[in-house]
Amino acid sequence: CESKYSLVVLDELSLAINFGLIPETEVLAFLTKRPPHVDIILTGPEMPKSLLDVADQITEIRRSYRP
Repeated sequence: CESKYSLVVLDELSLAINFGLIPETEVLAFLTKRPPHVDIILTGPEMPKSLLDVADQITEIRRSYRP
């Protein structure tokens, strides 16, 4: 079932990387091996630069506080 999924969301992945739970090198290897029809969304604060460098698109959300 290789074509079963077309979208994978790895929510808060950067936190797992920054806490040492998932090696950054393994994520990079995973991204390079993905099938071309699969889109992958990575979320989380302080995403490692190496992952940003291979991204097709980067969206940054900033919080604003109003009194």
